[in-house]
Amino acid sequence: MAKKRHGKPSRQTQGVGARAAAVAPPVAAGRASRARPRTEAVRPSSAGRPPISRRLIVGTVIAFVVILLVGGAGIAFLLPKLNAGNVTSSAASSATGGDLLGVPVPDEGRVHVTEGSAINYRHNPPASGPHYPAPKDWGIYTTTIAPGYWVHNLEHGGVVVLYDCPAGCSQVVAELQQAYQTFPKDKYGEVKLLATPYSGLPNGVQVMAVAWDFQKAYSSFDLQKLLAFYNGRVDHGPEDVP
Repeated sequence: MAKKRHGKPSRQTQGVGARAAAVAPPVAAGRASRARPRTEAVRPSSAGRPPISRRLIVGTVIAFVVILLVGGAGIAFLLPKLNAGNVTSSAASSATGGDLLGVPVPDEGRVHVTEGSAINYRHNPPASGPHYPAPKDWGIYTTTIAPGYWVHNLEHGGVVVLYDCPAGCSQVVAELQQAYQTFPKDKYGEVKLLATPYSGLPNGVQVMAVAWDFQKAYSSFDLQKLLAFYNGRVDHGPEDVP
């Protein structure tokens, strides 16, 4: 009976086993190689972003306020000049009939003085200033009424028409009489219109309408233009009386 041989495996057997081990990798390793790596969304990090400085915010606000203040000061500085320019251009257009409501005249007050006393006005003709205690009746006059009377009419919100013609302005007087008959009455039932001759109207104009603190010169008299001035200025005097 042959004896079983116990001992080391043959070299041939060892070689086969080693090759099998090399060809077949471990199962765990194979699964690991097939697994896809987990991906995560890349989020921007705020760690590298510089924080907004409080000083920067405060500085921006201060700069904005300074710009507003400087801009406001510039407007305040230019506005009077612009208004002065508008008054000048209005005065020029008034002489040619461009501005139906006339141009402003600086106020000279409204003090009462003794009837018949001499009054020196700063503007020719006056549109305000010292005047006599009693006004004249409304109407169209062909004899000269002193400014001390009709300035009081202006104070009551009336419109005074001054005409300056060597020959007497008969056509103008006729149109003014028509105006007095047809112009609208105020709340007191009055046509607050007074016309009088006046010597020395400025710039050679023949007719000028005057209200409190406003004047309107006419290079050629037009009844419709006078009506526009009357409607815009009547009852705008310092005293709301007939």
